[in-house]
Amino acid sequence: MNVSSRGTVPFIRLNDYVIEDSEKCIEYLSKVFKVDLNSELSDDQKAFARAALALTEENLKWSMVMHRFWYSPITKQETGLPLLSIWFFGYRMFRAAWYSGAARYTKQEIYEKGKRDLSALDALIGEKKFLLSDTKPCDVDFAIFGLCAQLKYNDRGPFNQHLLANCHNIDRHIETIKNMYWKDWDQNILAKKLVRKKPMFKKIFSLFKKA
Repeated sequence: MNVSSRGTVPFIRLNDYVIEDSEKCIEYLSKVFKVDLNSELSDDQKAFARAALALTEENLKWSMVMHRFWYSPITKQETGLPLLSIWFFGYRMFRAAWYSGAARYTKQEIYEKGKRDLSALDALIGEKKFLLSDTKPCDVDFAIFGLCAQLKYNDRGPFNQHLLANCHNIDRHIETIKNMYWKDWDQNILAKKLVRKKPMFKKIFSLFKKA
């Protein structure tokens, strides 16, 4: 897995210039390509979007990090990465969560906080097509999509269950963004590109059976 010089993800490299942090990536790309996703927003709407971004990236994100990389760590089959790399990355995610304060809660508290954050975000979206309107997404819509799509498509734990059972506005929001911008989603997701290989001990056992 590629990371930035600071060891963070996501990051982008454009014309040999590296930008770290998803919010800064969006800001930089908006300036370079002269696209303002928030041009039609009022000051009140921008403040509302900022609050939703903080809920997503400063609260819900850390609950997801703890769940995904510490309490239910990903496997080699899911990523195609060596086991040592998976462990090292998971440990670095835990350390980051610890220094942010998120990892200092109990497991139960972390899951309860994450579920409350999902429910709050669901209420903010409401019946609207996007976070602030039915016509055009703002930059925070993509931050919400980027995190919540992982919980919907790449998780089978309590956050996935809570989202699908109780957060129908988030679920609809994910599908709306996906269908608008990633029509080839199913053909390009990583899970379908990974070659599922037998664990080494099963290979060895099969050799003895044949003998």
